[in-house]
Amino acid sequence: MSDTPVPSSPTESPRDSPVPSAKKKQQSNANSSAASKKISAEALERRRAGRIKAAETMAAKIKKSGIERRDNKVKYSVFENVSVINQKNYFTDYLKKDDQVYVLRERKLLRQSVMAANKANKQGTSTPALDDDEEEDQDDEEDSVIDERAGQRTVVIHPGSKNIRIGLASDVYPKSFPFVLGIPGKPEPNPLTTHELDETEQEEYDTNRKLLTRDFKERMKYYKRRVIPNSNEITSNFNKKVKPEIIPEHNDVHKVEFIKPGKDTKYLIGEDALRMDSPDYKLRYPLLTNGRFNENAYNSFQENIGEIQLFLSQVLEKSFEITAVKQYKTVLIVPDLYDRIYVESFIALLLQMGFQGVAVIQESLAATYGAGVSSACVIDIGAQTTKVSCIDEGLVIPDSRAVVQYGGDDITRLFYKLLKEAQFPASMDENFPFEWTEMEQLKEKFITFQDANITVQLYNFMKRYPNKLSEKYEFKVFDEVILSPLALFFPKCFNKLKDWKDHRLSKSQSFDIYTCEPDNPKSLTQLNVLDESLYADDDDKEVLDKLIQQLNPDAGADSDYPTMAPLEKLIIQSITNACRSLEDFTKSKVFYSNLLIVGGSSKIEALDFVLTDRINIWRPKLLALQQLPDFLKQVEQLINDFNKTNEMSKLTTEEEIEPLQKKIDTLVERELTKFLDNVNASLSPVEVLPAPRDIDPSVLTWKGGSVFARLKLIEELWVTETDWDLLGSRVLQHKTLWNY
Repeated sequence: MSDTPVPSSPTESPRDSPVPSAKKKQQSNANSSAASKKISAEALERRRAGRIKAAETMAAKIKKSGIERRDNKVKYSVFENVSVINQKNYFTDYLKKDDQVYVLRERKLLRQSVMAANKANKQGTSTPALDDDEEEDQDDEEDSVIDERAGQRTVVIHPGSKNIRIGLASDVYPKSFPFVLGIPGKPEPNPLTTHELDETEQEEYDTNRKLLTRDFKERMKYYKRRVIPNSNEITSNFNKKVKPEIIPEHNDVHKVEFIKPGKDTKYLIGEDALRMDSPDYKLRYPLLTNGRFNENAYNSFQENIGEIQLFLSQVLEKSFEITAVKQYKTVLIVPDLYDRIYVESFIALLLQMGFQGVAVIQESLAATYGAGVSSACVIDIGAQTTKVSCIDEGLVIPDSRAVVQYGGDDITRLFYKLLKEAQFPASMDENFPFEWTEMEQLKEKFITFQDANITVQLYNFMKRYPNKLSEKYEFKVFDEVILSPLALFFPKCFNKLKDWKDHRLSKSQSFDIYTCEPDNPKSLTQLNVLDESLYADDDDKEVLDKLIQQLNPDAGADSDYPTMAPLEKLIIQSITNACRSLEDFTKSKVFYSNLLIVGGSSKIEALDFVLTDRINIWRPKLLALQQLPDFLKQVEQLINDFNKTNEMSKLTTEEEIEPLQKKIDTLVERELTKFLDNVNASLSPVEVLPAPRDIDPSVLTWKGGSVFARLKLIEELWVTETDWDLLGSRVLQHKTLWNY
């Protein structure tokens, strides 16, 4: 018989039989000794290959099921996507929800506020609080409703040199207000008022006056307009004999109601301030020029800002019935060549007033939005300044920007001075606000560029006084109506009429916190104007020498100094520098054929006709030819070949370089002469864009701001109070359409 134990049951096997504890101990010792042995490299390699194969199998299954992880390469905003920190953990939801991204969270909060405001208006109740998840599942239809109603909750503000235009983005036209306050105090003369000319200034003025008259006569002769030789004498002799006619009060249809401030009146704003009749009150303009605070008129910068806030609050409350600005956002239109202190202070002011968000756009870009064009040369003629900038495909070209310190107010001063030289019967003082208003009315009514209307004509004028019957004057004018606006092209006639108390326009200046250097934007065109280095004053050879030189990207000038340049030469300079900056002179044809004139002082009859003539007269022939881009490439190739042939790069001393440089100049001049002699007369046309849909040019920039306020893009450009608290002015580097 065998000694092998028999299982106790049919299902029991030797494998299930109990093992003595001694045997278990032996097996444990064997396993521990085996584990302590080193695993071979071949075994490790097999394991690694197995893991790789398993991972590939799992990846294939995930891909087939459609749940694999993919990187989203489509940008949902102008901001760069933030990289996920934990790339290994597939199941993390870090930065995968909108609430986890600061920019998207702020955008969502603004949307919720708009929805809440709309619901509150429908229900006639206060703004209700919304839950965090209430807007989580908004569909496209609701988004479009928000966009359509966005204009009803957005205020567009365009501060100008003398007036400020304010309106809702949903309005057709804005409301314009004189940006001035009447406050208790002794009246002070305007810092830029007319002053008596000394002997030297009078001689210079007479010289410029003769140039202005000579140009006018040449123009009349060219267009074969007949001029009576003694027209000025006829005008003066008639005006000397004029006596005023007293108008009874019941016959004065447009009688002006002057305001007598009471003892408890703390201030008057806008039109009320200009109609103020009291020796105990003075006028104060918060802005000296567009983009410059009038710091000299205030005891402190904070007082200046405070009056702007007071003005805006009163206008929004009385004219727009807006008391809770927390339900509104605002678009601020700023100059192209801006001052950083001005922009940042204005944004901080609007956020302090309680607006949900502030978006910023430059004036020239807003003007193109209003006109419906993508590329243009924008000429903005304001009350105190005239600005020129070129826009290429929705971007302001930095080196094309320029500001000169003359405008509509200077035309008014010159027009009145010319009238006084013609023995104008009425006497007026611009330091009295209501008399300055009458001077502006004279200018707006009578000045013109229409040659056919320049003859001795009889007009009448109503002069009104506070607490006195109005007087009616008859007077004659001749060339005064065209000489005063023609001074836009002879700005030295303005220079001596304006009393600049200080060459600097503002006390404060912005500096970089790291380099301690001025960091206001700069422009090559502004530098050229300041240095009086203009293409229109050069011959073709000098122009070509400038064009083939490399542009210095750091070149530029601060716009903090008064500058003067004829308007047509300024436009030529701006367009040429814009093409140099873009390195594409084919753009000049686009700019010259899309001149866009805006601004409150641009509404002069036949201005476009005269401007076109002046540009054609002063534009150098080389810059007018459409074949210029090909010729520049030819000249550059000629210079490069000469440099390679003569190994100019290896020369170090001036004695070696100078004779070769003369040879280059001779070759270039020879090519230029050949080009100008042989080229077909194909000139770039000069055309002025008409105002679209007969919109007033003075509000076209504001209209563009209202268009901008209704674009979908603006959702990414709102600067909120949280943004400003966290980043300050640095947020503007990410939330503007230009490189701030």
